[in-house]
Amino acid sequence: MKNTLPKRLSRWIARMLYNSLRFVIRLMPYPVFRVFSQLFLFLGILFMLPKRTLVYRNLRTAFGGEKTKDEIHAIAKKYFKNFGRGMIDFLYFIDRPHLVKEKVRIEGKEHLEAALAEDKGVIFTGGHFGNFL
Repeated sequence: MKNTLPKRLSRWIARMLYNSLRFVIRLMPYPVFRVFSQLFLFLGILFMLPKRTLVYRNLRTAFGGEKTKDEIHAIAKKYFKNFGRGMIDFLYFIDRPHLVKEKVRIEGKEHLEAALAEDKGVIFTGGHFGNFL
């Protein structure tokens, strides 16, 4: 389906929806948010439906004949749920950085501090797997 709204208007509407949702989420305590997050997840998946074809095509390319159609469908379903959960958590924690610090574990920080102490510079890489929770 082709987007019939001009791009600037579409972006403005998306920004207003984002800001409105962020405002509502900001008022929610975490247990209430967790209940409502299922609704947010459902709505997010609806917005991602146009990307479904792209995801299936990429998975077929990545796995070739290695996976069945049902296995690819299961992987895509997990992808959408994981991606959605990440976006929902992002909306909750963006205004609560103190909670992120409580949830994120940093391993090997002592190695970074030792390298910085040598005053020679550091090449730093990092990553995470999954969501913060």
